[in-house]
Amino acid sequence: GNARPSLPREEDGGDDEDGDGGLGGVDPLSIVGDLTAPHRARALLSSIIAPSRVSAAEFYDKHWGKRPLLACLEDGSDEGGGGSAGGEDELDEEDAILVGNHATRLDGLLSRASIDDMMRRNKLRYGLDLNVTRYTDSMGNGVRSRITLDPAPTRRRGGGDDDLEYAVANPSDVWSNVDGSSCTLRLLRPHEHDDSVHSLLSLLESEFGCMVGSNA
Repeated sequence: GNARPSLPREEDGGDDEDGDGGLGGVDPLSIVGDLTAPHRARALLSSIIAPSRVSAAEFYDKHWGKRPLLACLEDGSDEGGGGSAGGEDELDEEDAILVGNHATRLDGLLSRASIDDMMRRNKLRYGLDLNVTRYTDSMGNGVRSRITLDPAPTRRRGGGDDDLEYAVANPSDVWSNVDGSSCTLRLLRPHEHDDSVHSLLSLLESEFGCMVGSNA
């Protein structure tokens, strides 16, 4: 259901006015190891949505089960579409700090080295675990279309229509397409092959009370 998950209050009975688990503006990732499991989960959610300046309480009140939330900083323009007179948005000091934190707070999560190790260790398959794609304006009319470079799966001998065998991705071929052909590597279920992503989603499942998946 869409019921809002609950977070236990502190023992002193104080209210959490900001809905952030009583963190008081402290970077949740810097203290996550000292928190109980429910507070670690709430701290993780608060950290993920922080660039949007939406608190956990506001997220549940206005977005949970109602509408999506894009967790990024606003572009500085008003709702009517107007921007700054010079055509460029200037960030104040607080926003600049937030942009810096947002750009680095997930460093190390699914790095190129970890993705390469994932492919070599787990033998990821095209179409099931990853896609190699690129967008192109092949007709020259300004409309871009997506081209997927994945080898097509083959039907196993004697198997039914759904008994398919998917090609295992060769890391050298994947990176050659990414680096040499301006392709994008899409990971369809990285949490099944990377412990750090699995741990992150496990905390979010604890927060939401339901299953959580990912792609990248």
